Amino acid sequence: MKERIAFTTGTGVVLLGIALIANGVAPVQKGPDWEVPAQAYANWILFGLISIALYGVGIICYFRGNRFVSLNPTIRRAFWILVSVGLLITIVSYGLDPGQWQHTHRNLSAAVHWSSIPFSVGCGITWILLTVWAWQTPGGQRTGNPNYR
Repeated sequence: MKERIAFTTGTGVVLLGIALIANGVAPVQKGPDWEVPAQAYANWILFGLISIALYGVGIICYFRGNRFVSLNPTIRRAFWILVSVGLLITIVSYGLDPGQWQHTHRNLSAAVHWSSIPFSVGCGITWILLTVWAWQTPGGQRTGNPNYR
């Protein structure tokens, strides 16, 4: 039970962090070609820092939830994939400087400009599906670890 609650919380905060990055980068693309709106740029920086903190909270949930030992190994792997994807998206968004995407990466700019809401909805649906999957796993069974007693 403890692991399931920790998994639900951990995946929720990690997916929230991923959605925040998408919603932080999108407004930066909406300004005129020659400048980035200052508020959008400030929000992008703030959302990135909050996302990194949320990834940390997700990792804390992992350790507080006994590393999700009673859950299926595939579910644990999915959690780490989400954390890795979130960190990758955050690092890439900072590394590529979204203020210049309108000039350097036009296709990426257009995709990010219009996809923040669908991306957030996708994160929400992913969280729901992972939560349902984790809670439908039979309690107390460990798959993949023959040393569990």
